Amino acid sequence: MSETKKTQKTEETKEEIKEQKNKPNEKKEETNKKKAKTKPKPKKRRGSKKKKTTSTKQPVFQQVNPEEKLNSQTKELFTNVSEYAQGQFKIVKEDFIALQEMNELSTNKYSQMKQKSSQVLKELHTIEEKETSIKPYLDSLDGVVKNVDDLYKTVQELDSYSKNLQQAFVQLEKSVRDRNRK
Repeated sequence: MSETKKTQKTEETKEEIKEQKNKPNEKKEETNKKKAKTKPKPKKRRGSKKKKTTSTKQPVFQQVNPEEKLNSQTKELFTNVSEYAQGQFKIVKEDFIALQEMNELSTNKYSQMKQKSSQVLKELHTIEEKETSIKPYLDSLDGVVKNVDDLYKTVQELDSYSKNLQQAFVQLEKSVRDRNRK
């Protein structure tokens, strides 16, 4: 996987972590706003009835011990770092799994190619052996073809000679007839 994709996934993971962190804070802020809006109003006194003492609970702010605050912030920091590291490990794991799958696929492909090439090589050797075994026949066949060509030329020459001889015979016969008529 390219570096840009890794950094993009890293950025997405960081954004997800930030969103998860902000969600609880947003909920706390919303509840605090609701509480602030719904403060109880003091009751009005009516007539000469006995006064009822109503206790209105006002939020009591307790002082937070700095050590406790530091501990909670440290816990939050380690939680966030842990989530970030887990996201990074998840990305690396996915990259490793993808790489492993690619390696297995390429291994299978190369194995298939090796088998095919060995089959082709065997067939090539078989063809070469057959060619070697019929080589003498091919050579003798070439000789036969040459002899047939020579024989064809001889036949053509003989044919033309016989035609010339026939013409000469026809002329001779004609001249003998012409003499006998005279």
